[in-house]
Amino acid sequence: MGHRIYILVLEVICAGLMTSCGNSATNSSTAHYCIGLTVTGLAGSGLVLQATNATPGTIPITRNGTYPVVASLPTGTAYQVSVKTQPTNPSQICSISNASGVVATSNITNIVVSCSNTSTSTSTGTSTTGPFAFAETTTGIAAYSINSSSGLLTQVSGSPFAAGSGGAYGVLDPTAPYLYFANMGSGTISGFSYNSNGLLTALANSPYSSGAGAYSLAITPDGKYLYAANYNAASVSGFAIGTGGTLTSVTGSPYATGSSGSLPSAVAMDPQGRYIYVANDADGTVSVFAIGSNGSLTPVAGSPFTDGGYGSVSLAVDPSGGHLYVVDYYSNSLMSFVVSNTGSLTPLGTSVSTGNSPRALTVNPAGNLLYVVNQADATISTYIINSTGTSLSTAAPVPTGPSPFDIKIDSSGQHVYVANYSGGGTMSVYSAATNGALSAIPNRPYPTGYGTTSIVLAP
Repeated sequence: MGHRIYILVLEVICAGLMTSCGNSATNSSTAHYCIGLTVTGLAGSGLVLQATNATPGTIPITRNGTYPVVASLPTGTAYQVSVKTQPTNPSQICSISNASGVVATSNITNIVVSCSNTSTSTSTGTSTTGPFAFAETTTGIAAYSINSSSGLLTQVSGSPFAAGSGGAYGVLDPTAPYLYFANMGSGTISGFSYNSNGLLTALANSPYSSGAGAYSLAITPDGKYLYAANYNAASVSGFAIGTGGTLTSVTGSPYATGSSGSLPSAVAMDPQGRYIYVANDADGTVSVFAIGSNGSLTPVAGSPFTDGGYGSVSLAVDPSGGHLYVVDYYSNSLMSFVVSNTGSLTPLGTSVSTGNSPRALTVNPAGNLLYVVNQADATISTYIINSTGTSLSTAAPVPTGPSPFDIKIDSSGQHVYVANYSGGGTMSVYSAATNGALSAIPNRPYPTGYGTTSIVLAP
């Protein structure tokens, strides 16, 4: 009730005394301006927004329509409005467009909160068919069916599905209908089966204990073993995938990735299942492990290998397994390596520039294009991979939603999907041309939920 009274009072101030917003109505010489927004599609209750640099920071929303002011901030102040709590009864997901910026010399009036129900009916009931896109968020797993021709998404009935705390990255079992998501907050892995309608069901004994800060996952091509990079434990945990998708630790697990503070942030699988590659955030290195017949790991000679940067947060292997690519978050760079038959890494030339704060990357199925999402810039950088494996920037960066955190490309190479962490949490979809050019699908992104960190594409 107190927050609601605050909003009503502040709206009166801004409506009746517009000197509060724009004419230095406060006790300072700096002009203040109103941050307003419009809410559409709200049918449930309990929607709470959060505004940075505002008092109070939490804002309950009870109706559709225009809210002339949710904050009054001075010129030059950064603002961001996000969804803190999604509405229920009915369950909805709300996303926010134009959610962030810097106050200039006028009121902010273009913020739009759009809400939609989490289940979608079709002419045949609530059934849908794959392929599917699953997005991990702080509130669960959002599930969409994919139109293979257009790339358009339809929300699966019952989505979002409950998962663990502090979601990070997920992975698909390539041999069976199982999905796994790392829960950084609890140091666990949540496992699910999915059916032909995209409905998720928790696996027996899920979630599975991994290690402090479980963050990134990879599975061998034969579907026998899963590996998890544990960010806060400086280790990789190995699991055998048993009947029904259940996980059991392999002999010797967990395995150290480098120094005690190496902060392993990503793990990638060799397409032939011989090696795993681990990006160490704090060390600026890549650890390489050979995979034994029982799933155990052994560091290859020379591991870990320096990548010449700082903040190694994501990596990808090309389809041939002959080249590895790493992005450095703090160095704003992309590094290419040649992978030898023994798994050792040799730098391929010098690094190339990315946008600011590259967070994730993906290589297309043909192995000739590479995409990087830049978290601070909210863009995608596109690179052409030449015959030697060298990556070269090609086109101007393409805009994403706020704070892109993950990027995936479908098996056809024709559609690219981006997880946007902020702005309520959304998934952007792009058509990909054969030359790498990306075109955003109009009137999107799709709402997924606040803190969207990863996307898993499933057939």
